[in-house]
Amino acid sequence: MTVRGLLLFLTSKTAQATQHVQSALRLDPGHEAAMRLRKRIKDVERLKEEGNVAFKTGKLLDAADKYAEALERIGADPREGEGGPLRAMLLSNRATTLVKLGRHDDALADTEA
Repeated sequence: MTVRGLLLFLTSKTAQATQHVQSALRLDPGHEAAMRLRKRIKDVERLKEEGNVAFKTGKLLDAADKYAEALERIGADPREGEGGPLRAMLLSNRATTLVKLGRHDDALADTEA
């Protein structure tokens, strides 16, 4: 259940990922990997949403920082597909923000990643 939750998380299906992790924790409340994944999912969702709100309200530096924090929480572990589609989406969000800030080289780096 936890591995399936991780796969769903990395493919941007965070609601389903949360359900799988919660199911795993109902079966084994002390399962360390499931607890870590649940926290990771919540952190990334919160940071992504905070970044989106900051972007929409014109707080572009805050948005870029929130997206960067979310990217750190996702990571780029080759065993996890280097963050999968979720990482790609956040890199795209940050690149868009960086273009609006005039930081074109940084935006290009995110796009290439």
